[in-house]
Parts: sequence; C-alpha cells; structure tokens
Amino acid sequence: MLLVATGKIGSGKSTVLKIFHELGAEILDTDFLVHKFYADPKSKFCQLIVAEFGESILKKDRTINRHILRTLVINDEQKLKRLNEIVHPLIQTELNQIIQNFSSKKINLVEIALLEKIKLLAKFNAIILVRAPLNISLQRMSKRGWSKSETEKIWHSQKDWANPDFVIENKEDQNKLKEQVKKIWEKISH
Repeated sequence: MLLVATGKIGSGKSTVLKIFHELGAEILDTDFLVHKFYADPKSKFCQLIVAEFGESILKKDRTINRHILRTLVINDEQKLKRLNEIVHPLIQTELNQIIQNFSSKKINLVEIALLEKIKLLAKFNAIILVRAPLNISLQRMSKRGWSKSETEKIWHSQKDWANPDFVIENKEDQNKLKEQVKKIWEKISH
C-alpha cells in the first residue's frame, strides 16, 4: 500500500512520518531528498539551479545556500515559478524510481508538500492531509530559521488538499497526534 502525506509548511508532516515509521511503515521524506540534491554540487539539480539563479547562491563548498535561494525567490513570483519548474520534474523522476522499489507487502508513506505539482497521484492508495494552524506553523518554522513573513507568505500560498482520505489535526499535543496516526494505521493495516 502506498500512501502520501501532504500539508502546508510547518504542519508537521515529518513528525507524522516518524510516527508511521515507528509503527512499521517504510517512509520517504521528499524534503530530505531535495536537501540531498542541494548538497550535491555535481547533481543535475544543482547545476540547473545555479545556471538559472547564478553563483551568488553558492556556499564556499559549491553547494546551494538554501537560505539565499529562498530569499531570492520568496518575493518574486517569476523566480519562484522558475525554481518550481526546475525542482518538481526532477523530484517527480526521483520519486517515481524510489516508489517502484517500495515493497508491495508493506505500508509505504511518502511526504510531499506540494502534491498537486507532482504528477504521481494515481500511484497512491490514500492521501493523508496534515493540518496545523498558522500560529503553530510559525513557531515550528522559526525554530528552523524562517522569518515570520517568509512562513506566512508560503503558508498562505499553499492550499490544503481538497479531498483527502484522512485528516490529521496537528496542534501541540503529541499524544493526540499519535492517537490520530494510530487510528489511520489500524484502518489501513487490516
């Protein structure tokens, strides 16, 4: 079974993935995948990003400085659109290869923030929407070095998936979060 967890920035998708993993699911965090691409100066991904946005986005070790890139595109819709045009097809190709290697005998969960941008919807058996209020998303993202204005801009630009199979309300109570995940696990594993 192949599931996807989606939700806005700071909703807690990665935390939900960890809980599913503790229950026995195989997981794939696409944020980790993207970070891996940013960290490999020889990757096609990195080369395309530098070709588009210039060498000013590079660190001394020639990897992409995500903070500089984010600052460059956050207030420029055309640059953000161009970044997404580069990133999403590469992520889609990589995801497709990884998904093909998942075991059909296990529950597999993939985290994808912008599900509508990745053209793999037909491969998933169920969609899990992870939601959190803006104030909690702001707290979570500030711990990762994001400014309030950056987080708000992204949060408001992202839309919740309209027809998820499951919804997880991820506020501040970790026990309630675990209970919600376990209920979904029980439904899908039987």
